[in-house]
Amino acid sequence: MAIPQSRSLFTLALVALIALVILAVFAVCESDPEGTAVTGEVTDVRPRSITEFESLTITDAEGKSWTFAGGAFSGFTPSHLLEHQALGDPVKIWYVEEGGVLRVTHIEDG
Repeated sequence: MAIPQSRSLFTLALVALIALVILAVFAVCESDPEGTAVTGEVTDVRPRSITEFESLTITDAEGKSWTFAGGAFSGFTPSHLLEHQALGDPVKIWYVEEGGVLRVTHIEDG
């Protein structure tokens, strides 16, 4: 039994639309977080609560220390950051400067 041409065109258009939506989602997921990024080893974590840190200090590859004001970041609780510090595993931090204060916008494994 042959499929009517209008139905096959509809199916083709639907598949193309789904593909475009998937590509758009990947493009958004791959975009850089807001701010400037720096990578380094965690040298100090000051918890505010179990889920948020008051401040976070890292040292980059050139030996420069960076201290950031924080908050809650998915997957990066104070205890997770302390684990990075204990193991010497680097983190990559995106930040913006607001009135001389470096505010973290995103954190990921470095």
